[in-house]
Amino acid sequence: MGISYLIDTHILLWWLFDDPKLNAKCRDIIRNPDFNIIVSWG
Repeated sequence: MGISYLIDTHILLWWLFDDPKLNAKCRDIIRNPDFNIIVSWG
């Protein structure tokens, strides 16, 4: 298993809606299947 990243709902929504607030490095990390993305809902 690769590196895990914890993201909040803002980051998830920015990624889902392709918001320019989310930089290219973050987009690449979220898209990379080698990383485990964990979303904080609270």
